[in-house]
Amino acid sequence: MEHWNSVLHLFKNDDGSLPDIFIENLTENEIITIYNWIVSNSEIYNNPTLWSIEEQKDVPIKQIVNPAKNFVEGRVECFHHGLENLKMDGVIIPQLGIFVENGRLSLDYRMGLEWEPIEVEALFKLLYSMVKSAPNLKVRHADEGCYDKPNKEFTDAFAKYVKEKKAL
Repeated sequence: MEHWNSVLHLFKNDDGSLPDIFIENLTENEIITIYNWIVSNSEIYNNPTLWSIEEQKDVPIKQIVNPAKNFVEGRVECFHHGLENLKMDGVIIPQLGIFVENGRLSLDYRMGLEWEPIEVEALFKLLYSMVKSAPNLKVRHADEGCYDKPNKEFTDAFAKYVKEKKAL
């Protein structure tokens, strides 16, 4: 069974919310590595800023050499920005937001018609790439603002996907 088909309704039916995918249980080095890998394979959308604790002002993220490392080292506060043109195996994943905070990263997305099975599969591949580089990582999907109520359908589909990939 194609696992992404079983969760496609979590992506296609735009209700105006921004569901979250939490990538948790990460070490500081894993946060830096995964963030840098994602950003190196995409483009930062627009011209976002983050709060520099050292400078006590907003600074454009694109001016900071390694934002995730600066966060881990306590020089900037947690931050969020958009990503576009993120590709997995030649498939462009629709725009995502990425949030860097203590112990985890999270992705958010706008539901809509641009999410077809191939884009959801590409997202699963992206998440699986993270699993390969951070073996203790946990992935949770939840509706916007519902962190404490993860989506079991997504969790089960992604767990089956990972199990099949590891078996290859």
